[in-house]
Amino acid sequence: MTAWCAAENIGSHRVLEKAGMKLLSTEKNGLEVGDRVYDKLIYEYRRQA
Repeated sequence: MTAWCAAENIGSHRVLEKAGMKLLSTEKNGLEVGDRVYDKLIYEYRRQA
């Protein structure tokens, strides 16, 4: 399972990390909202076997 959030959104990445997700990668300027551009943090959750 994957999820993403804007790098500036501290609350969102805290929630993803508390849910057990790990930061997979960062896309520089990967998220555009209106006329603003943000770095996009991509998180991943893998079920342990």
